[in-house]
Amino acid sequence: MIYASILSNRGYIIVSGADREPFLQGLLTNDVFNIAEDQSIYALLLTPQGKYCYDLIISQINNESWAVEGDADRLRELVNRLNLYKLRSQVTLDLDLEHCVVALWTPHSAGSDNLVAEALDLNLRPGATKNSPLWTAMMDPRLANLGARLRIKRSQVNHLSDCLGVTLVDEAEYQYHRVIHGVPESAAEWIVDKSIPLECGMDELNAIDWDKGCYVGQELTARTRYRGLVRKRLIPLTTMGAMNREEPIMAGDAEVGRWYVISRDRGLGLVRLEALNIPLTCGGVEVLPTVPHWMKFAE
Repeated sequence: MIYASILSNRGYIIVSGADREPFLQGLLTNDVFNIAEDQSIYALLLTPQGKYCYDLIISQINNESWAVEGDADRLRELVNRLNLYKLRSQVTLDLDLEHCVVALWTPHSAGSDNLVAEALDLNLRPGATKNSPLWTAMMDPRLANLGARLRIKRSQVNHLSDCLGVTLVDEAEYQYHRVIHGVPESAAEWIVDKSIPLECGMDELNAIDWDKGCYVGQELTARTRYRGLVRKRLIPLTTMGAMNREEPIMAGDAEVGRWYVISRDRGLGLVRLEALNIPLTCGGVEVLPTVPHWMKFAE
């Protein structure tokens, strides 16, 4: 069974114009020259200090325009921030209120991403993209195990079940699926101006191109990597009881982590690496790290 969820917390701006590639290339963590009709990318816009500002998924609409997915309630703010850098670049930035983001996935079973890829006629490469008259479909550019995303007109969403045979469910179900895989999304699950990309797995999740050259926050991001300064990681945790997101994660009497998000009996917590093999609790209740296959720790 394939589940689908309309992600009300995500939306689009349209970036058009002859200078859109060099404009975004100098701002974002990933190489926008990899965007193509059959390839979408994941990228971050950071502060000059290398901290999280926006997490974005970018796909091609046509030879003149890209769709940039970001936090729905921060899209105007994103446009305003990008306009600060535009100067004389031939770029236009517009809100796209006609389309919405739909996530498709099959939960809990190994290889479930194959079912979604087959339904959309996509290969399993992260970011693999295909346009049709009804939608733009892509395998999630962060991690194929997350499933796929559609950019689709709001007026067409009700036809998804007829076209693909999917079951529409609440977006909280998709959040749970994503948290199990250890992938944060949107400002509600990051800490704006504070979260460090490498602590949140952005290297392994295809957000950063280390060979592309300069971007906002690049110097501190590269320094964090090459000096081995990552001593905490955002880890999926299984909770053994009700959790309070404001309560610290403890190893004995020592605070070793903080929650970013809790979804039912799962959550993402920023935890010190040396504490991962020590019993952890929160509010006296046991929590268990469940490190996903894609997550790599430095020696």
